[in-house]
This record gives sequence, structure tokens and C-alpha cells, in this order.
Amino acid sequence: AKLASAAGKNEREAAELLEYRSSYPAKRAMQSARRFSLPQLRRAQQLCLETDVAMKSNLPDDQRTLELLLFRLGEASR
Repeated sequence: AKLASAAGKNEREAAELLEYRSSYPAKRAMQSARRFSLPQLRRAQQLCLETDVAMKSNLPDDQRTLELLLFRLGEASR
């Protein structure tokens, strides 16, 4: 959404790029993306990827893994 907005795409075009059926989720994503820098969003994406891999690696406590993700996302947004 951030990249679509930076490229001058409108909500409908962003919805098509993101493969949403409606432009409303794209609108919300674009509004949310404005609050964060591109490096912050890339870091959040990396943290989500790492958490996904960790959960698929059969770590013993998925809830704890998600809690750690939330903590790390909060730290990354500063």
C-alpha cells in the first residue's frame, strides 16, 4: 500500500495490485501506511516473516512467539 501510494496509485488501483475485491481494504491500508516510513514497514514485514518461520518450525509456544512479535513490532515502530 505504501509503494502504491508513493507511485501515485489511487485506492482502486491499489486494490487491484493487492488483489482485494473491494477498494475499502486498500483505502485503509493506504491510510495506515502513511503513518510509517518505508524502512519501518520493511522491518515489520521481516519480523512477521521471521515469526511465520518460527511458528512453522514447531517452536513449543505459538502464543509466546506471537507475543514476542507484537513486542518487537512495537519497538520497531519507534
